[in-house]
Amino acid sequence: VNAVIFVVTVWKLSLKFADINPDMNQLKKLRVLTITAIAQLCVLGTTWIFGMFQFNQRSLVASYIFTILNSLQGLFIFLLHCLLKKQ
Repeated sequence: VNAVIFVVTVWKLSLKFADINPDMNQLKKLRVLTITAIAQLCVLGTTWIFGMFQFNQRSLVASYIFTILNSLQGLFIFLLHCLLKKQ
């Protein structure tokens, strides 16, 4: 189900943002959008792995890691979209 939602989202984004850079061909635009979507999915999903381990009160370390990584998500997205762009 998640893979289908991911593919539909990337497809819709590629259709919506087809005129971002008219110099690029359609395959390259789709590839850039897919790589960006996968990287953003990793950034946003990795922190919730630590969130899943917060079942009891003894998981204080997982709680701290989860809180720190969630507070840094904005920084990770900034790095992904601004500093790591080739443009």
